Formats: sequence, C-alpha cells, structure tokens
Amino acid sequence: MPFIGIDLGTTSSCVGAVVDGTVQLFTNQQGTRRIPSLVSFGDAQRVVGDAAVQKLVENPENTVFEISRLIGRSITDKHLVQDYLQWPFQVMESNGVIVVKVLYKKEVYYFSSEELLAMLILTLKRTAEANLSGPVNKAVLVVPAQYDSFQRLATINAAKIAGLQVVRLVSAPIAAAIAYRAEMKIQSAKHVLIFNMGGGTCDVSLLLITKDTVEMKATVGDSHFGGAEFDAKLVQYFIDEFRKKYGKDIRADKKALQRLVLACRTAKSTLSVKSKAHISLNLLLDGINYSDQITREVFEKLTEDLFQKVSYLVERVIQAALLDQSDIDDIVLVGGSSWIPKIQQLLSLLFGGKQLNKTLSPEESVCVGASIYGDILEHNIHQSEENYLSYNSSLKVIEVYPHLLQVAMNGGQLTLLIPRYTSFPVRQNRKYTTTHDSQQTLILSLYAENDENLVDFTVTGIPAMRAGEPKIIAIYNVDENGLLTVKAYQELKGKNVSLMVTANRTCFNVADIIRLNKRVEELTVDDHVNEANALCRNSLRDYVLDKKHKLVSPSYENNLSAFNKSMLITLCDKTLKWIDDHGEVDDLRLEQKRAELDVLWDSFAVRNS
Repeated sequence: MPFIGIDLGTTSSCVGAVVDGTVQLFTNQQGTRRIPSLVSFGDAQRVVGDAAVQKLVENPENTVFEISRLIGRSITDKHLVQDYLQWPFQVMESNGVIVVKVLYKKEVYYFSSEELLAMLILTLKRTAEANLSGPVNKAVLVVPAQYDSFQRLATINAAKIAGLQVVRLVSAPIAAAIAYRAEMKIQSAKHVLIFNMGGGTCDVSLLLITKDTVEMKATVGDSHFGGAEFDAKLVQYFIDEFRKKYGKDIRADKKALQRLVLACRTAKSTLSVKSKAHISLNLLLDGINYSDQITREVFEKLTEDLFQKVSYLVERVIQAALLDQSDIDDIVLVGGSSWIPKIQQLLSLLFGGKQLNKTLSPEESVCVGASIYGDILEHNIHQSEENYLSYNSSLKVIEVYPHLLQVAMNGGQLTLLIPRYTSFPVRQNRKYTTTHDSQQTLILSLYAENDENLVDFTVTGIPAMRAGEPKIIAIYNVDENGLLTVKAYQELKGKNVSLMVTANRTCFNVADIIRLNKRVEELTVDDHVNEANALCRNSLRDYVLDKKHKLVSPSYENNLSAFNKSMLITLCDKTLKWIDDHGEVDDLRLEQKRAELDVLWDSFAVRNS
C-alpha cells in the first residue's frame, strides 16, 4: 500500500495518496474530500467528521473542534487560555496533560488532545483504506510551520494512537511548495512566497524552489490566526446587532451561539464571491426568527486589524529572508481563507500589483504535496513521460526551525542554542560543570526568543565531586521531523557515562500509546451505526429544508392560501427545531417524524383544495 498524505486542518482535514502515478484525494462515505475536524460525544454515540457538524448546534458542550489549537499546548499557554474561555466544551489539566471533559453515554470522560486528534486521524486512515481496498499504516502528516517540538511530538503520538506510523512530518508551506513544483514543472530556480491561511493558522513563507530542491528560507506566522478570527468578528457583529434590536444576548444560549457561528462561516464564504451576505436563523433565541445582512465593505472594516496583521507578516518574512519584493518570482495562495478578496488585494499591492498564482486548489494543495512527498519517500515513482510524478523521482527538502531557542543552566544567563531559521536536522553540543561541591543534578532550561520558558530538563546521576570537576556534555538534537531531544553524558576516566535526562512536561510513553490506542479502537466499534443515524438525521433535515425552500420561493407554483402557507412554514420550522433538540433519537423515530410531517402537509393541502 502507498504512503498516504494527511493534511490536519483546524477546520477540516484531507487524505490522499499517489495511486498508479496519479495523486488521488480520497472521498468519504458522504462523497466529500474535506472532512470537518470535529469529534462529538452523545448519550448514545460518538461521531467524527461530517456527522458531527450538526452536533455543534445540538450538543455544543460535548462537540470538540479546533483540536489543532489544543495539541501539544500547556494549560497556561496564553493563546489557549483565550480559546478555552470561549469554547463551549470544558478544557482542564489532568496529571500534567490537557484534557477535554465530555459527557459520553451518560458518563463523564476525559480525553487528551492526542486522543481526540487520533480519532480524527483514524477516520482519515479508514477513508483511505476504503478507497485503496486495503490496510494503510504509514503516512506523511502536515503541520503548521509554527508548530514547536512539543506540538509536533503530540501530533506524532496522536498518529501512533490511531495506528499510523509517521514517516515524516512536513510543514504546510513545504507541502504546498512540493505540489507547486510538480504542477508548474519547475526547471530553473524561483523564489516563491507561499501565503497559507487556513481556519486556525497563518504561515507566510519564502522558499527557493528548483528542479531538485524545495528549500525554506524563512517563515513567519501565527498558529492562532486564521479564518476563525474572521469568523469571530462576524459573530460579534451579529451579537451586537441582535442585542440592539431585541435587547437579548445570544451568548446566553450555547446552541443559539453555535448556530450563529455556522451561519457566519457561510456568510464569510459568500462575501468572498458577493458584495453582500444574508443570514436567516429561525427560532434563534426565545422564539425570535432572526434575519440580517452584512456587506463586504462593513466586513472589511470590522476586520481591518486582521488585514494589517497579514501585511505585517508578509513584510517580516521578506526581511527575514534578506530579500526585496522584486526578488519574489511568484506568490502562491494556500488555505481557504487566502481567497478573501481583501487579502488578495493586499498581497498584490505589497508586490507592486503583481498577479497572484491561483493555479493550485487552496484547500487541497497541501494534501496533494503531502501525498507526492509520501510517494517520494516510498520510492514508488512511476517513470513515464506523460506522468508528471516521474518529475519527482529526486527531490531534496530543506526545512527550517522557525523559532530561536536559548538555554540557561540552573537559572543562570541565557545563551543562544539554535538560531532562528536553522535548517534541520541539526545537533548542538554544550559543555557544563557543577557550581558547588557534591552537586548531582543540573537543570537545563529552554527559552523562546521572548524569554518564555518552554521546558526544563533535569540532568541527574552526576557523581559527587568538587565544584567544577565534572565534565558534562549535553547534546541537543532536532531531527528531520523537527523534534527536539536532549541527552547528556559525563566524561569520566576516559569513558562517556550516560546521565538521566527528564523533562518537566508530560509526554506519552509506549505503554500510554498502547493503552490509548486500545481505547480509541473500542470507541470506533459503533461508528458505522452512528454514521448511519447521522445520515438519517441529515436526510430528514434536508427534506424539511427543501419543502420550506419551495414554500418561500417566488417561482414555486402552488394553490395554497397565505394562511396555509404560513402554517406550513411554521410546521417546517418546528420540525427543524425538533431535530436540533432531539440529537439522540434512533432512525425509526426520525422516520416517524418524517411521516408525521407528510400527514400534516397533506392535510393542509387537502384543506386548500
């Protein structure tokens, strides 16, 4: 079986592979290639992906989204604190690990971010297996360029829990560059700016792309800046408008708030192609049918600070790469949010009106690149003139560590360990000794560029000696996946004696991964039944919406009186609300509800005849 490529997005995810020399992005049972990055827990079932979307409204407290913003974080992370104060689900710390508290099958469960991400990865894995008609166990995973070592390690552990071996972690801009190189059949060297803005992250990267090499020169960004921030501006706008009009706060009702969030996402997408967007939410709060609109002009004013941040990131990456705007040969858009018109205008203006490259699918190019890279790593290249993948038979990928790392011993002076934009893998050795007699431990603290403490490594097992006598070597290694490890040894009587190194941040061990893999697999047993129920529920919702759409459509010909039409519209609205309020009913009850609707519908039609 081929190595698969997986794009783990904040909002949605995708899986693909090279099959018979062609990149294939796989569809799930619903026929979609982008799978919502959601996991929902209910009284009777757990659902992942498409089936979980409506649960955002029906069961917001137990539906987990934006998992990529949780993964590998500490509970005190300033960005995470902002998020979990707004999320409808409950985030806490347990034994040094971030967990989400949910009510599942009427019992309280605590799931780590790694487990939650594993549930999504397992869904993608099974989607690939269904398309390939066989087991899959190796993958290239895409992560944001700004992910640190802990976020990368947590992502790899999530894949292991899902039963996947990660052959390589690759950053989103690198994956997009691989897809760009293949699509454009690059022959001569090009400096390419890749602007990647998805649902939750933004990476602006400068790469040197040649026939044989994809080399990242610099990358800046924010793993907490993406389409979700634009959504939040829209949500707040309509919350304020609703309060002005009705004197009520939508935030008081979690279900109402999630309905508004989903409507705002749709409105944002509409504003990318139209100058005005409408929202219409029946029985939103306290029986109020709410409808409103927003123009693109108002939207752009609301999000002006976000557009300024985009400009700032682009200017920073050019400076970091020691280039001028005139040195950039191409500007490539990646991620759904990159298609916001104002963002495209800004990018073009920053480069003197330069035309943007829109050749790649913004939401699929990263997965395409990961799939191609997986094929390269597997050495499964199909040589033929007409097959563009034969072009990829030789490719050198050079990534850089986006963060500056500093180290201090026992709280002493900070010294530079790894400069920003150092290509990896990279290894650094540092020599240390003790500061007082019989000292048997050292604490090596790593800091980010803003002097933020990332982790403390404690070195133990140092023999009791006079201060300054022990010769201790610490080896800091960043591997090809961007994972940082620390080892230490002491030079003693001509030999190197290993010392124990422990971190103050909790990481899963092999036993943890085996245990969690078993739990995730057990939870998946009933998934097929759950998916069928979700499809039945969505089918009923679509059926009701279709009937309502016909009633309100001016082009729909019928003989209904105004009164009967109004009654039928109300009936549709009440049925939709019933679907939202009864998230755990079985298929039989859903079919009964459809039959009840048909009987009442026919009754009104007969009265009118």
